[in-house]
Amino acid sequence: MDIFAPEARRLGHGGRYVIPSLVVLLLAGLVLFALYSVGSVQLTGGIGDLVSGPLFGILLIVPGALCIMRGILLPSERAGWIALGVGMLLWGAGHIYWNVAVQGLDPEPYPTAADLLYAAFYPFMLLGVGLLVRARVGLSHASVWLDGVIGVLCIAAVGSALILPTLLEGATDGEVDAVVSHLAYPLGDLVLLAFAIGALAASGWRPGRGWSLVIGGLTSLAVADVTYLWQLANDDYVQGTLLDVTWPAALVMLGCASWQHGEKATSLVDHAGWRLLAVPAGFGVTAIALLSYGNIADLGLTALILSAATLVAVVARMALAFRENLVLAEGLQSANELAATDPLTGLPNHRTLHERLGAEVERARRHERDLSLVVFDLDNFKHINDVHGHQVGDGVLQETARRLGRHVRPGDLLGRIGGEEFAWVLPDADGLDAWDAAERVRIAVAAEPFAAVGNITVSAGVCDITHGETAAELFRLADGALYWAKLDGRNVAHRYTPEVVAALSAEERAELLERSQALSAIRVLARAVDAKDPTTQRHSERVADLAGSIAERLGWPQDRVALLREAGLVHDVGKIGVPDAILRKAGSLTPEEYKQIQAHAALSAQIVSEVLSTEQIAWVRGHHERWDGRGYPDGLAGEKLPAGARILAVADSWDAMTASRPYREALSVREALAECRMGAGTQWSAEVVTALLELLEVDLVPISEVRQHVLTG
Repeated sequence: MDIFAPEARRLGHGGRYVIPSLVVLLLAGLVLFALYSVGSVQLTGGIGDLVSGPLFGILLIVPGALCIMRGILLPSERAGWIALGVGMLLWGAGHIYWNVAVQGLDPEPYPTAADLLYAAFYPFMLLGVGLLVRARVGLSHASVWLDGVIGVLCIAAVGSALILPTLLEGATDGEVDAVVSHLAYPLGDLVLLAFAIGALAASGWRPGRGWSLVIGGLTSLAVADVTYLWQLANDDYVQGTLLDVTWPAALVMLGCASWQHGEKATSLVDHAGWRLLAVPAGFGVTAIALLSYGNIADLGLTALILSAATLVAVVARMALAFRENLVLAEGLQSANELAATDPLTGLPNHRTLHERLGAEVERARRHERDLSLVVFDLDNFKHINDVHGHQVGDGVLQETARRLGRHVRPGDLLGRIGGEEFAWVLPDADGLDAWDAAERVRIAVAAEPFAAVGNITVSAGVCDITHGETAAELFRLADGALYWAKLDGRNVAHRYTPEVVAALSAEERAELLERSQALSAIRVLARAVDAKDPTTQRHSERVADLAGSIAERLGWPQDRVALLREAGLVHDVGKIGVPDAILRKAGSLTPEEYKQIQAHAALSAQIVSEVLSTEQIAWVRGHHERWDGRGYPDGLAGEKLPAGARILAVADSWDAMTASRPYREALSVREALAECRMGAGTQWSAEVVTALLELLEVDLVPISEVRQHVLTG
């Protein structure tokens, strides 16, 4: 009985027991009435009639009361259950009135108040079932009532063509009146059943306990009335059989149906449209079959009109269903578009971009095609919102979307992924093509001022499918490249490479940003030092690249190779403290001048001490140390030399030997190689010299300037 508890508690403290008690009483009364009807319980004299009539009426009234109570406590279906309950109460009242005031009269008058109460049962039941169908399934008013009209027309057509002629064959005038008057009841039952089956069809053929009881009750009612009418027409109806139990049993099922839980309204979106048309289409097929029969048997005019009207109503119902489905489809399409589109810019949103990118990644992998992703971010957009307001900021985002859209190719996808970030999916474009496209967009955005805010720039990160295996990976790596573009001063496009872009936490990014800005300033100084003398221009960059190649040859991991290249770029920054006259002097240096030259290594380490790691500082400081201990500034020897310093020393010496200087001409490659061989184990580490020689012999050095030195001598 726990199924009654949620609504029963709303009746008050004792409500938990009221409703179950009524249901138990109802079922007990039904059992008692069934036993009496089949003669298992014998009541003498007129007591049996006096008991059976009121008991039958009670069995009809109590289910009605339960339905009304259910409607009061269930606002979403209140009207439907109350209408059903009123209908049951009217039938029960009619039956009690007939047993008390009409039965036994000779002749029995017709129609009586009991007949009117019986007849009133059907409009209320029809209204209740229709309202419940509409509440449970979500059909429109027209759909619900049109289904009922189709059922009435079809049943009337079948009845007038097949049933009535059979029932009335050989009947007297009085019998004809009786049959016609009683025919209204099974006709009403069948209409109600048609409604219920329609609801079952529309709910996906999963009725649950409640709808199963409703359909079972209406089916029992229809079977009882049709059987009663048939027996009446054949003059073989006898009281006191199980047929008498069928009527109250049907309404008991309806009453119990109102108190079954777990019934939820079913949306039309969840089910196929053909299920909604199953019942009216079935009636239409029946009407067609009846008309086909009429062509042979010459049906009466009434049956032909009713059959034709049924077909017209079915066509109207199908047209209405088509219209409802069309409206529903348009609504779904609009909802899908809204769900897939950024409302501010009208571009696809983050979810849509991820779905499309995922599909493009699969296609590119399957067909071995190129694919790239560009992520854009408006520079200093927060400042625009803070100074000009969010309305102006929204306008900037909309204008940015328009400017980006001008460069999108057919087949590309441009979308907004949130805030001031946009993403551009470029199928059949490799990383260089995508980077070039991102550069064009970046320049175009910066070239034209924005209304109210002036010129705005964007930064971009680019990644292609050679680095990202999945859509999420492409987004992550492109976002990493974008982050480095921001670090590089903004208004720039960076392409992802494993050596340059790293995935860092927010704290690491903040720390790295500060370090990167300082290191950029130091690189500017180092480049200025190299620019003092035309013969040393880009010297630091060549040394950094050659040192990195040697380290790779020696098996260094990429992260340490990147650190060594970083140190190589600033290894000579200390020369900023050496006078230009000494750096450019063509003759021999004096001892004092040589001391000033020697001081640059320590000064370089001091300048980078706040930016580079301790290990990198040691590499910079020791790049002029010798393997035999005769170098500077600390005179370190052998294994005491830091590994990075050994490599920088060889790379620095090679570049110095193969480039012309004010005090001497550049050595040929043969001469430089001879110098390296002679100095291996004394001036330089033999292991590092061997790696350099192997690089030069197999031409693995990727630096064009170094290769030029090697090839031209």
